[in-house]
Amino acid sequence: MNPTITIAGAGNWLIAIDRIGPLIIQQIQERYPIEQVEVRAIGGTALALLDILHGQKLLLLIDACNNQGSPGEVTCYIPDLNSNTVITGNLHQIGPLETLLIAKHLYPEILPQHIMFIAIETEGLSAEIENTACQTVIKILDREVEYWLNK
Repeated sequence: MNPTITIAGAGNWLIAIDRIGPLIIQQIQERYPIEQVEVRAIGGTALALLDILHGQKLLLLIDACNNQGSPGEVTCYIPDLNSNTVITGNLHQIGPLETLLIAKHLYPEILPQHIMFIAIETEGLSAEIENTACQTVIKILDREVEYWLNK
C-alpha cells in the first residue's frame, strides 16, 4: 500500500548550503504515521524524485534555494506544472520542478494530486538561523499533514 502523503527532502549533506532538506528529513523521521506518510531523502539528484512518485494525494518537497532572500527565509508555493516557465533559484541543474515536468509528460499517472514546495534560503545561513528555519518548516509540515490526513 502506498502512503497518502510523501515528504521528500532534496539536498546533499556534504554541501552546507544544500543540506537543509536531508537535515529536516532526519529530524522528522518518526514523527508521522508510517502507513499514511512516507518520509524520504532524495539526495542531490532531483531525478531521484521520479522513484518516489506514485500518484499520492500530496507531495511536500523541501529544498534549499538561492533566491537572494534573507538567510533562513522559508517560502511555500504550489508549482504550476501547466506553465512553460521554470522557476530558477534551486541549487540543482535539473531541479525538482523540472523533474515534475518530466513526470507530467512521460508518466502522468504517477504525478501526485497536490504538490507543495517548501524552499529555504540557505545562502549566509548560521547554525542558529538554520535551526529556526528547520523548526518553521516542521510546523508547516505538521499543519499540512494534519490537514491532508483529515481531508
